[in-house]
Amino acid sequence: MRYFLKKTIKNILAFSLLFALATPVYATPGSVWILLVAGGGASGGLPSADASKGGGAGGCYERNNYSISYGTFDIVVGSGGLGVSNDRGQNGATTSFNGVDVPGGGGGGKAGGTGQGAVGGSGGGSESVVATGTWPYGNAGGTTYGGGGGCQGVGGSGLFTGAGGTGTTTDISGTLTVYARGGNGGTTHTGYTDGGGGDGDNPAGSNNGSAGTNGRGTGGGGLWTTTGPAAGRRGGDGVVVIRYPQADDSYYTCNGTKTSTSTDYVCTFTASTTGGFVYATPSGGSAPTTLGFFKFFRHR
Repeated sequence: MRYFLKKTIKNILAFSLLFALATPVYATPGSVWILLVAGGGASGGLPSADASKGGGAGGCYERNNYSISYGTFDIVVGSGGLGVSNDRGQNGATTSFNGVDVPGGGGGGKAGGTGQGAVGGSGGGSESVVATGTWPYGNAGGTTYGGGGGCQGVGGSGLFTGAGGTGTTTDISGTLTVYARGGNGGTTHTGYTDGGGGDGDNPAGSNNGSAGTNGRGTGGGGLWTTTGPAAGRRGGDGVVVIRYPQADDSYYTCNGTKTSTSTDYVCTFTASTTGGFVYATPSGGSAPTTLGFFKFFRHR
């Protein structure tokens, strides 16, 4: 019995070690950190004295340890939607990389009771019908002078409380930054200080809801004015960010803006670029390999 137990325990330990060593340990090249943000939606326009709704943020997609295969990659950066006088704002455009398509933010509804927002990566602010976001890239906009949805939160609803939905905060660029925040509804002004969505226009009269921030994919801020007509504020353009270890630099070619942190390189694209990023075996080098199981256990 003792021999049986001893042998059983030994076999279990041997199998566990075999499983551990047989699990591949992948080389670092081919694993990157990415952030994709689509263009933000524009806020709604005004026919006359009134308030419009905030634009939805562009959808966002962030992954660490994201695997890519050898190849040349086109980068598509979505532009922000344009404001239209006396109509719903335009949606932002899609951002794409390696087969991942992130939808642009929905346009904010125009002033008045029929001013409904558009569905998008995050939905635009609306009056009574909720404009949904596209899972998993964003959230719905608010209603009743609503704020546009953000990447990480729904837009606020109500007079003076229709703030844009929260964005995503990340230090992928090397600096902690907020991306993809929704635009405030026209009667709400929270004074964004974090690079978030466009401000609304509270109190009324100055017609200065602000545009979304380019390179952040934020929604345009709604208007509130005693005059009109007026076009809504533009959504912010999107961005693609790819970050990888400096030790792997020979495997990659960055045809965007290349910066560095203490350990990594950061490749940033604020405009669409054909062949923008390349992953290939270095000249005279060899492809990354995996460590498999090459030993056999012998019972003693």
